[in-house]
Amino acid sequence: MHKNIWINWLVEFGPIVLFFVSLSLFGDNHKGFISSTAIFTATTLLALICAYVRDKRIALFPIITGIFIILFGVLTVFCNEPTIFIIKDSIYNGFFAVLLFVGIIKGKGLLKPLFASLFDMSDEGWRILSFRWMMMFIVLTLSNEIVRTLYSQQVWVMYKFFATLITIIFGCYQIFLARKHRNASASPWGMRIVNVQGR
Repeated sequence: MHKNIWINWLVEFGPIVLFFVSLSLFGDNHKGFISSTAIFTATTLLALICAYVRDKRIALFPIITGIFIILFGVLTVFCNEPTIFIIKDSIYNGFFAVLLFVGIIKGKGLLKPLFASLFDMSDEGWRILSFRWMMMFIVLTLSNEIVRTLYSQQVWVMYKFFATLITIIFGCYQIFLARKHRNASASPWGMRIVNVQGR
């Protein structure tokens, strides 16, 4: 599989795996949540540094994801307030939902600038992918707000675990879309085998 996928997944999902492991060790109480958030934030920064050291560059999407996690993670630890990190998901997912919605209105697949170094698809494929992820981000935003406002921190941790698992499965499923709408220059699974300048 394309090495950049592993870098993206390392930044996106590696730290959150450690977040859940930390919660299982420290507990999902206030102190345990803050400690786990600190670990999540630190490992996200470490993952970005490792990605840069390896390739001398970092793809745009991991950078955006990393900025959100580090910013809200530092604020959470500094203010000693778990709600800041919990609401991060609503802001993050809402941001991408709006961004992709604007692109769809304009007839553009705005995920292309974020993942052009990974996938080599037709414009139609990018539009479909952008629409699917827009709907996913909307669902994640709304569900996070519902759980955040109506339930306890402990319930949110459980929700976050399943939301992360579903997001991973959903993301993996999009490989079939890349295969269906791949360009002639792509691999059989729609992966880019020719480097994109600046990606």
